[in-house]
Amino acid sequence: MDGITPFEVAERLRTWARETLARVDELARVKGGNQELRLTLGDYEAMAHLGHYYAEKISGACALALYDKTGQASRRKAL
Repeated sequence: MDGITPFEVAERLRTWARETLARVDELARVKGGNQELRLTLGDYEAMAHLGHYYAEKISGACALALYDKTGQASRRKAL
């Protein structure tokens, strides 16, 4: 099978979200009185938080599916 796993997708989302929040923090310090930049940074921040949300949602769905399929108690702890 080619491609990436859902766990890899979730990890990429987490990485991009962390990087985005770090960049937003850097730019927020130098934005001055530019309202357009302030609003755009707010959009980026919101999207980064959604990235974290969806990464957790994907990870949880995968953990649940693996637990349902295998019945392994260790998989249940991941939920």
